[in-house]
Amino acid sequence: MDLYIDRSRVETDWTCRRARWWLTEYDHTGIVPATPPYYFFFGDLIHKGLEQLLLGQQVEMVLWWATKSLATWTFGSPEEAVEQQAVALGLLGGFGSRVLPKLLETYEVIATEQEHTLMFKPPTGIHTLHWMIRPDAGLRDRRSGAVVCLNFKTTGDNGPKWLAQWGTKPQLWLEACAM
Repeated sequence: MDLYIDRSRVETDWTCRRARWWLTEYDHTGIVPATPPYYFFFGDLIHKGLEQLLLGQQVEMVLWWATKSLATWTFGSPEEAVEQQAVALGLLGGFGSRVLPKLLETYEVIATEQEHTLMFKPPTGIHTLHWMIRPDAGLRDRRSGAVVCLNFKTTGDNGPKWLAQWGTKPQLWLEACAM
């Protein structure tokens, strides 16, 4: 029997088994909210913008796209919408104009948001586990040829508790294995 899993399903299951059931198993496909929570919307917008920058899109075009996408922002007050737009444009513009040029001096982009599957077959041979992974970006060092994963995180709290969680999260080491 083939079993397909991914990080979202596993981490949702660790937090709340019922939420994982609704997300992935209800009616054999799962259901998701019609409107994503604001933090998913914002994180998705930032990831898509960063992906476009890594693929060579001009900073000005990505900022235009982000501004247009944020025009439909319906979370919070109008003042909060303006603040979130400023944060998004600052993150994307700063990365595109300051970080990315330096990054591309050392690395070439070899993949963005490309799905990989790691297969694990236990010695018993009863089940094959397919772990689906989608790293944010894969880069190759221009001098050594070493391949590295680039992982973007949007968070409102990057304190000690948030940093400590990465020792037990499967995402980082699975992405490295996939690359």
